[in-house]
Amino acid sequence: MPGYLLRKAREDAGLTQAQMAERLGVTQQAVARAERADANPSFHLLEAWGEALGCRIRLEIAPG
Repeated sequence: MPGYLLRKAREDAGLTQAQMAERLGVTQQAVARAERADANPSFHLLEAWGEALGCRIRLEIAPG
């Protein structure tokens, strides 16, 4: 699920994977891996992704 959210945020910002990679200082392949359905990105990557898009990352644990 995180990979889908990362991809959606990037696409909503109108960026390609290559453009996102440039903003993050990583390769396009690293962006593609982070956007995979089975991705498990670190909090550091999530935070950097949000900063690169001018967004805030919110992590929430709520009772089910």
